[in-house]
Amino acid sequence: MAALERHYFAVLFRKSIGMTFVRFVRERRVHHAMHLLERSSSSIASIAWAVGYRDCTGLARVFREALGMSPRKARQLLCSASARVS
Repeated sequence: MAALERHYFAVLFRKSIGMTFVRFVRERRVHHAMHLLERSSSSIASIAWAVGYRDCTGLARVFREALGMSPRKARQLLCSASARVS
């Protein structure tokens, strides 16, 4: 197995994916958290832990940066949207 230097990996990743590795991981975590918020009744703290944050504060900060709303508000919107579709 070949080892890449951190900087070289970052350059290759950004060139092939079009975003930094950190941004990619953050977006995947938010996407997965949105899925869990919509489809489970787990607490926001449990969801934060499940997607890789130590507590709900970290998840809330990333949600506000990415979506402009808290995880609780996102859950309300997602649940009301799915109720209208059903």
